[in-house]
Order: sequence, then C-alpha cells, then structure tokens
Amino acid sequence: MVVALGFVFVNAVGAWAVSRRKPRVSRVFLLASVVLVVAAVAVGYRLRFATGLLAVGLMLAWLASYMNARLVLGRVVPWHHLLRAVSMAAVVVLTGLALR
Repeated sequence: MVVALGFVFVNAVGAWAVSRRKPRVSRVFLLASVVLVVAAVAVGYRLRFATGLLAVGLMLAWLASYMNARLVLGRVVPWHHLLRAVSMAAVVVLTGLALR
C-alpha cells in the first residue's frame, strides 16, 4: 500500500510538472494517480481485485513516464523504461503474493 502511494506522489508531481507544456501527458499521469489511489485502498482492504487494479495503475504510470520521455524530454532511454517496467512488475507480483 505504501509503495502504491509512493507511485501516486511521483505521478502527481509528474502531472504538475508537465501540465502547461503537454496537457495530454499530464492527464495520463493524473489518471495513473487516481487508479493507484483506488488500488492502494483496495490493497489496504485486501480486496480480490486489488492486484489487477494495481497492475493497471502501474501500466498507466509506465505509459505516462514513456510519453513524458518521448514527447516532453524528446529522449527515450530504453534501459530506464525496462528497469521501471521490471520493478513495477515485481511490485505487482509481491502484492499478489501478499494478498493470498
């Protein structure tokens, strides 16, 4: 739950940082934050669908990060996005194991 809320904070800051330059990217960051807040609450209540919701939120967070690198920064470092995807997948797997 704490890790999901950490991702919420990071995505909220990302949304704020690009809100004037690229509103489309900002909306994806905000959507990821909203889904991750709901996922964090679902994990806290140990609901059955929490892992799936967390996976969707983290995929949106990854997409927002990729869009930010591509559209705002203009430079994608594939290694960074691969590492981010692996770490997010690890969070989903560990959450799924914890909720069994």
